[in-house]
Amino acid sequence: MRKPVIALALALSFSFPAEAAQAAEFFMISRHVDGVFYASHRIYTEKARGLYNVEFCGRRYWTRPRTIAWMRWEVEHGRRVTLEFDQGSGWRRACLNPQEQVSLQDIGIEEDYVVVMRLDDGEIEYQQRFRELKKAFNRYGNSGEQSSTYHAK
Repeated sequence: MRKPVIALALALSFSFPAEAAQAAEFFMISRHVDGVFYASHRIYTEKARGLYNVEFCGRRYWTRPRTIAWMRWEVEHGRRVTLEFDQGSGWRRACLNPQEQVSLQDIGIEEDYVVVMRLDDGEIEYQQRFRELKKAFNRYGNSGEQSSTYHAK
């Protein structure tokens, strides 16, 4: 009787049902190569101001640009980054190597990742708005020639 109960408990503990994942809080976890925790950034499952939609291991999340930049920083400094969740029974991996799946360029940010890490969310949003306005105005060329008007005809 004990063996089936233990097998069932093990099977349930390793499963990753969608309902459980949706109820959990997700974090990018940085660990030293020996597995010891170093740092974390929260990842969201719902849209909010200042967050960008990204996909890790086939699932949609919402994150700050600073988190994407931070992932690259952590990997370049010899730490491993994984997407993990906790529902009170310990940390479980939801995605390995997330830094290989999303970059700042994927969400339309062209700044260097070190610069993005140092900016606050408001500064990033301001720079993005300014860049989009600049692109919009650059679509209209100005040859320097005077254009004809209705009255010149």
